[in-house]
Amino acid sequence: MIAQKISNLRLFTKQLFLEPTFDFFLVSELTITTYNTFHIDGKIKRKFFTEEERQVLSSESFSTWARLRPVCFSLIKGKKLPISFQIVLRLSHADTEQLFLTAPPPAELDGLFLNIIYKNEELICTSGTSYQTFTLSRTADAIWDEYVTNFLEKITEL
Repeated sequence: MIAQKISNLRLFTKQLFLEPTFDFFLVSELTITTYNTFHIDGKIKRKFFTEEERQVLSSESFSTWARLRPVCFSLIKGKKLPISFQIVLRLSHADTEQLFLTAPPPAELDGLFLNIIYKNEELICTSGTSYQTFTLSRTADAIWDEYVTNFLEKITEL
């Protein structure tokens, strides 16, 4: 697990809310506090969709950031900064497989997460790895931490 404080808030939030930079991530959950607190559970409710729409949906259980980004932006746009927000993103199964090209991900790996927390006018990004069972191997953690570090460096240097 790594934690990185983002120094250029303006650039990072532009990438997050206005650009497609994070669109490939899935949303595990998020909370935005402005004049109210808005909580979104990223789990897709398949009953909402028609049979045809369900066939088009991916096999993932969570909505993409691309789908929720406009909703979230509408909650924070305006002259005032939000009081806080916490966004928990996760890598899709397909992207996880792609990340572990040299070897398949560990069988006990449950998810790779990027936590974005803004409060007290500071923004911190933290990587996280979840396992279904205990494991001594930290290879997946190291691979994910390196990916997140490179990703954050790339988008904050634009």
